[in-house]
Amino acid sequence: MKIEPLLKSDIASLPELQPADWNDIVPAFKYHLSNSFSHGLKFSDGTKLIAVGVAIIHGPVAWLAQIIVHPDYRSKGLGYQLTNELLIIAEKFNCSTVLLVATPLGYPVYLKHGFIAEETYTFYRSAKLWNEAVENPYLKPYSKTFRQQIQLLDFKASGENRNFRLDEFLDDAVLYVESNVVKGYFLPGFGEGLVVASEKEAGLALLKHRLQFKNEVVIPDLNLIASQFVIDNGYSVFRTAVRMRKGNPVHPNLSLVYARVSGQIG
Repeated sequence: MKIEPLLKSDIASLPELQPADWNDIVPAFKYHLSNSFSHGLKFSDGTKLIAVGVAIIHGPVAWLAQIIVHPDYRSKGLGYQLTNELLIIAEKFNCSTVLLVATPLGYPVYLKHGFIAEETYTFYRSAKLWNEAVENPYLKPYSKTFRQQIQLLDFKASGENRNFRLDEFLDDAVLYVESNVVKGYFLPGFGEGLVVASEKEAGLALLKHRLQFKNEVVIPDLNLIASQFVIDNGYSVFRTAVRMRKGNPVHPNLSLVYARVSGQIG
């Protein structure tokens, strides 16, 4: 059994690794394999895909994502080895910070690698979509005029410069703009539908807009406003995950995140 780069030809075998409680992993891996900032690895025995994982490079920050080991091969140290190889990729790119979002299964593995827990994400679900009309005069479509303000707000929320990732999804953005100041944004195409806002009114307006299309949302526990809002409106908790870090802190302000991007980059 050896570790090798993940290839597009491996996509057909990915459903065998699909965790039961995750979203479909195939679209995510197709995306990773088509972008130069993602570096996928696999364990295989020559005929069978046994484990996979990805290192996503955002300049000095790396995210480790989609680390999955086939159930028949767990408790053999493969998750630990795969994580180590992904950390080597991050080191080659001179990343001073490595981040990930850990499931309960992966959490003890990452602790062994020196990761520390930073924050908890809670997963909420409703039986139905948000069905109240969201009419707000401050909700506006994207305009290039607001690009820099969005970038600055995203940096405050994430602690990272991920402008090259944002640019891919800005055309479909919904903004909350008051007196020509961007108070928040919703990127429906970015992962699960990122919502970031600097003020409560903006965050809740954009979150309601998002919930018209998705009945699940993942919120950092630090955002007490968003968490309380979904609880008050009948959303139930079905899972949690832990944001973990190895290396230098990036100082995100996760209280500004009303809906995360994904488990791949927080």
